[in-house]
Amino acid sequence: MKMKWKKWTSLALALTLSLSMAACGSSDGSAATDSSSGASADVTTYTVALSGQTTPFNYYDENGELDGYEVAMLKEIDARLDDLQFEYTTTEFASLFAGLDSGQFDLILNNITDKPERREKYLFSETPYYYNHTVIVTNAGTEGITSLEDLAGRKVPTAAGSATDMFLQDYNEKNPDKAIQIDYVEGDAAQNILALYEGRYDAVIYSESYVDAVEKSYGYKFDRYSIPNEEEIQNPAVYILYNKSSTALQQEIDGVLKEMKEDGTLSELCIEYFGKDATEPSSDGASSAASAASADSSAS
Repeated sequence: MKMKWKKWTSLALALTLSLSMAACGSSDGSAATDSSSGASADVTTYTVALSGQTTPFNYYDENGELDGYEVAMLKEIDARLDDLQFEYTTTEFASLFAGLDSGQFDLILNNITDKPERREKYLFSETPYYYNHTVIVTNAGTEGITSLEDLAGRKVPTAAGSATDMFLQDYNEKNPDKAIQIDYVEGDAAQNILALYEGRYDAVIYSESYVDAVEKSYGYKFDRYSIPNEEEIQNPAVYILYNKSSTALQQEIDGVLKEMKEDGTLSELCIEYFGKDATEPSSDGASSAASAASADSSAS
């Protein structure tokens, strides 16, 4: 009897220990699961929309992966904020705004500049992340063209209804004796800049990012000259746009953008993708010859 009781006691003890260990294991697993689910619940996914066709702001690389200055910037913001993550989608430029209107997208960016009609509908980031100056562009070494006045009687390509078209029309109305010939074309900026290189135009007027892209792709070099009233064409500052109701999101992301500007990260990314730092209002893209020409002009 004593042997049977001892055997039963041993079995009971083993069973108790087994159940105790199982319970401990279950408790640890539940905590990990709760912790994991809690972490997921605390992270909000926001949908970012871009065109995927605006090199080097955003584009698909040779591996079919979304890349570019704006994408790299967002990935850095994502890494610095534990409570959010971004999901990317691409669509046509015009559809970016429609998607933001409908709530399909939480934020959009695609080299988007400030316009009054956009300010009325959307919330802009307080911190611009790029300054895309509009300049007069000539082939390297071209003489006699450094200002709008020098374009009198010369042919300049532009798309009908574009900001540049409206600016040139207004300029011609105010300066009939120095009118610029407007050549309406359907080609994109790159095609028209290449036409300039081929000698079909004496000059073009475009944002510097387009000129940068052609120079990088083809190895061509162009001279650039600042337009004092360039904001009449478009504001050079580039922003992230949000729905009007997304103030908290805008402020959170803007806080990180400011940090990235202060610690130099934004400049490093800009140089990586553009070959220059264009994160500050002053333009460093115009040639020294242009700066000298502007100084001579102002002196006279």
